[in-house]
Amino acid sequence: MRDPRDESLHTHRQWLGYLQPVGLVVSPPALVDSDCHVNTDVAGEYLRFVEATADGRILNLKQLLVDVFGWKPADLIPADDPRATDLVVPLQNYGEILRPTFAVPGEAGRPWEMLIQEVAGGLNLDSKGEEDGHTWHASPTERPRRTSQAEDRQIKTPRV
Repeated sequence: MRDPRDESLHTHRQWLGYLQPVGLVVSPPALVDSDCHVNTDVAGEYLRFVEATADGRILNLKQLLVDVFGWKPADLIPADDPRATDLVVPLQNYGEILRPTFAVPGEAGRPWEMLIQEVAGGLNLDSKGEEDGHTWHASPTERPRRTSQAEDRQIKTPRV
């Protein structure tokens, strides 16, 4: 008879393999010990996702997050909201401004849970800036981390 813990470990390893995460990741044994489960019955969610995208591209990020993933509109604070003013970081040396598209408010004294930056469709997320017109040669995924280091700021990440 198969041990359910072994099956759960296998499922978590497979899930993390699909994600190919970069940075801090929770280990499969920690997920199992915390009684976390991977939901494999996602046909309904998948159909809503397919309907909300065209050719695999997200047409409206806010609509996708609200209609497909069940976020509340109040969870997405736009960059032009006065509460998000401190999140705009001018990079004088590069002639650029780093600005999230949305900020997700935190809880229990944390100002922000997550920053989201929407980029142009078809953009290579590993590109160092050559194809998107940026003078700063850092990929869209590297820019927030590098900014926090260069500006001596900490970008807080949620604890799992």
